[in-house]
Amino acid sequence: MILTGWSARSIARYVKNTPRTRKLNSKGIMQMNLLKRIAGFFGDVRSELKKVHWPSQRELAVYFAVVITTILAIGVFFWGIDYGLTTLLERFVLR
Repeated sequence: MILTGWSARSIARYVKNTPRTRKLNSKGIMQMNLLKRIAGFFGDVRSELKKVHWPSQRELAVYFAVVITTILAIGVFFWGIDYGLTTLLERFVLR
C-alpha cells in the first residue's frame, strides 16, 4: 500500500476501518491470512486505477509525437558529435 499524499488523520482512519485479519504466530509476530492480503492488494490496485487520469486519444498522439521527435533529435545530435570526432581523429591523429 502506497501512502503518498495521505495525512496522518486519513491514515489513522484507514487503519481504524481496516478489518482485523491479523493473527499472532508462535513468535508473537502479527500475520495476515494470505488470501485476504492478496484480495486486499487487488482491491487497492482497482481503487487506485479508478483515480488515474487516462489520456484521450489526441493527448496520447501528441505525447507520442513529442517522444519520437525528442528521441530522433537526440540521436541526430549524438550522431553528429560522433561523426565530427571520428573525422577529426582520422584527419589529424590517425594519419
